[in-house]
Amino acid sequence: MEVARDWYLLLSRPSTLLAVPLGDLATGIDLPLASAFLFGLIGSIAPWAL
Repeated sequence: MEVARDWYLLLSRPSTLLAVPLGDLATGIDLPLASAFLFGLIGSIAPWAL
């Protein structure tokens, strides 16, 4: 079970590093299509989407 935890932590690093800046950018711009793209990008790199 420790291997699964380590694997999850490894995969979650990019998501945690990028989620806040991309989320701030997505909420700060006034283009709905670009916001949807950025939120989709955040969701696609999340490890729980596997």
